[in-house]
Amino acid sequence: MDEKWDINGTIESIAASMQSCLRERSPVEGLRFDSIDGVLDITFVRLKASLTQISQAVVTSAPLMEGLMEAGLDDPKKIYAAWVPFAGRAGDLNPICGSQSDRDGVKFSSTFFERHDDPEPNHCLSQDTIMLHEVFHALGAVSPCAPNYLGQSSNLPKGHVNDDPNDLMYGGDELGVMIELDKDRDDYFGHGLANCTDLADSPFLQHAD
Repeated sequence: MDEKWDINGTIESIAASMQSCLRERSPVEGLRFDSIDGVLDITFVRLKASLTQISQAVVTSAPLMEGLMEAGLDDPKKIYAAWVPFAGRAGDLNPICGSQSDRDGVKFSSTFFERHDDPEPNHCLSQDTIMLHEVFHALGAVSPCAPNYLGQSSNLPKGHVNDDPNDLMYGGDELGVMIELDKDRDDYFGHGLANCTDLADSPFLQHAD
């Protein structure tokens, strides 16, 4: 189902919310989004694979990445944010709200959304924080050198923290609301530790002049 997010302002609204989230919790202005004449650069891609083919894939992101790269979204110097209007899955994790994947050196951050008729609730509503979480994975969070690093768990792949259930990059069993951005500045943002990924220094982030 085409949600028309590319033309009805939804993606622009989500992107603006992502920027506000970063500005409110850090000294950065936000992510460096591509734009054309001051307007967010958005590309609509209709995948060749059917929904059945995608749903039967072991990892939803595999046919998704293939379709996006066939459409020319293959610049290894970029991170492609993909909003996908159907449920995602990764192996035994079913469903999932987001994923971060690499293919041939190209990084893709994807979020999934599935609309249902009442009374069943819509799936994966917090699109701004979900996408921000996946983009931060693409930027390198969270590194094993982080003091609160969480490796592979029963619920999520490696690359998370385990100290604050409300942290954007939390991956433990007591999931809260993703409203904190490395609150203690010791794991992935603003820690200043040598040889350990610090996203505050990422060229993909725009700092205030």
